[in-house]
Amino acid sequence: MTLKHGDVKMETVTLEVATLKDVKRRARDAFKGRKQGARINFATPELLFQLMTAKRWELIRMMTGAGTAHDQRGCATRRSRR
Repeated sequence: MTLKHGDVKMETVTLEVATLKDVKRRARDAFKGRKQGARINFATPELLFQLMTAKRWELIRMMTGAGTAHDQRGCATRRSRR
């Protein structure tokens, strides 16, 4: 799936467990113009898996298998056919 934010295409979002120090370092680097990529950070693995329910994980798996040619509606349609 490809999302567009302004003129920037986002094809990858990284979910990760990161320390506050790491997040602040990446923020400083971003303000200096260094690309960081799209990320969603969690302080602990427990918080990550609290958010990532089985249904959300299933949706991510379908989206990653769909490639960039399909949109969210296509994923929802494929999911409803199961």
